[in-house]
Amino acid sequence: MRTQKRRAQYRRAGWRAGVASGLIAIATVASGTPAVLAAPLSRTAASGVNPAAQGTVSAGRLPGHRPAVQHVDTSASSAASGAMSTVWSGVLNGGYTSAGIGMRNLGYGTISLTGVPKGAQVKAAYLLWDILADAPTAAYAQGKVDNQPITGTEWASGASPCWSPSANLAYEANVTKLVRGNGSYALSGFATGQSNGADPWNVGSAAPMLEGASLVVVYQRASLPRTVIQIDEGATETQGGDSAQATLGGFTASSPVSAVTTYIVADGQLPGNTAAFNGTVLPGVGFPGDAPQAVPHYSQGNLWDNVTANVAGRMTAGEKSATAAVTGYDDCLVWVGQVLAVAGQASRTMVSMGDSYSSGEANPPFDAGTNTPSDQCHRSADAWPRLIAAADPTVSLEALIACSGATTEDITTNTFDTEQPQIAQLEAMPQQPQIVTITIGGDNVGFESVLANCLLTSCGARLTAAHNYIENTLPGLLDSTYRAIHAAAPQAKVYVVGYPRIFPLYQWETHNCGWLTAAKRNRLNGLGVQLDNVIASAAAQAGFRFVSTWNAFSTHELCTAQSWLYPIGDTPIAYDAHPLLKGQKALAAIVRQAIG
Repeated sequence: MRTQKRRAQYRRAGWRAGVASGLIAIATVASGTPAVLAAPLSRTAASGVNPAAQGTVSAGRLPGHRPAVQHVDTSASSAASGAMSTVWSGVLNGGYTSAGIGMRNLGYGTISLTGVPKGAQVKAAYLLWDILADAPTAAYAQGKVDNQPITGTEWASGASPCWSPSANLAYEANVTKLVRGNGSYALSGFATGQSNGADPWNVGSAAPMLEGASLVVVYQRASLPRTVIQIDEGATETQGGDSAQATLGGFTASSPVSAVTTYIVADGQLPGNTAAFNGTVLPGVGFPGDAPQAVPHYSQGNLWDNVTANVAGRMTAGEKSATAAVTGYDDCLVWVGQVLAVAGQASRTMVSMGDSYSSGEANPPFDAGTNTPSDQCHRSADAWPRLIAAADPTVSLEALIACSGATTEDITTNTFDTEQPQIAQLEAMPQQPQIVTITIGGDNVGFESVLANCLLTSCGARLTAAHNYIENTLPGLLDSTYRAIHAAAPQAKVYVVGYPRIFPLYQWETHNCGWLTAAKRNRLNGLGVQLDNVIASAAAQAGFRFVSTWNAFSTHELCTAQSWLYPIGDTPIAYDAHPLLKGQKALAAIVRQAIG
């Protein structure tokens, strides 16, 4: 059932209603239970298969849908979705090879693997397969490789590619221990509605409909270039001219560029579908169902494609991400997997949240739109998150959303300075970051007002109120904030950055600060210690890493001869007690070391 003008008819009526136009038969499977056999409509457009093509796809069912692939090691989601996510990623001296087979109406077949160089060792091997069914069962995750049982994981699920079952289910299994290198690997025992090798275009298929399987093998050898490799899996169905696209990151391409990618696609039958990489259509790559199988080629394709393409010419040195895309025209396809290997070093995506101690307050000029009467977020090019990204080629700062004056409520729920809550901005990111940094809590306490009070008075009552707030109120607010961050970016490593000591340790270090008595200095520093301790405790309870910057400005605090902070009492008042460029550099150095 492939021609577009007839597809809508069968989506409305269903296979069981379309007896006159489609082939439906009643058969008996091994259990003796009758099963409905479904087959697509006969059509004249399928007279040939492109012999040069063997597949490409990305994610998404609707026009303009752009789910993102994240270059992160993830665990299987309990609520699988069609969007791509990373099954395995790593950086090594080596590369990968991949091969696939069609398995519809079979449940078995042999993958012939080549491409592992002499002297290379297998680092990782994953088997990816896809099944059409109405709902998953434990049996769908089972199979054998060379007669050795394997148990996989349902990694993703999506819509059916125009066959009678309602869904497609994508599975993966780590088979590293069973793969020795180049050679033949016999697959058997996979769930299938029938195993007689009958042409589905002539007799149909009984659910579950096993589409095919691909083996991806990562190898390493010391003499090979340093390479960033990722294996991604999804289950997004695409059809009718809809373009599906995914962004793959986590690398910094070296010079000269060396890059290879593999597209793994289920249910392809027609030439004419296109694949693209970084916005350019790849010539000779399509989805005719050209993967080999255990029986002669089916009349209208074997419903599986596994194509590897050299894409070095479509990337530039220094690039940190790439897009893969597919457009299905008169065909219904499922994008099952994408593998990418780029010579270079790993790159981590980062989003920095929080308040003025992350936004770069006191370091103008500020980003356009963040220094207006309605928006005083004051994001600076010299903010320490941006200094990290500028100095570390492995870190890609996707967004600096920290805003001067922000409190925990502005992270989670409040619109602040005309901007959406930072959690909403994090959730709206096209790609979930691998790293999140945050400074938060100082504005809840009203630290600037405490400083102003101490500058003008004895700072007794205001300081006492701040201590009580930190002890009794702030912990719960931090807990809810950190929970919200985890919910928005569950795979990210979150670094909670503490506040630095802003006054010197000793009174003799003070310079031109007559208001700062020893008693005030000790009390203000004590408030900072209490604040950092509460933040560190909440971070630990959330499973986040606390990064202490307490000694970042040592001998360069406020009221020292060579201070790295904007002096209290000068205008503009918003700049008071915020780190200048040297202070930003000191913070950047500490956080950069923490994230590795």
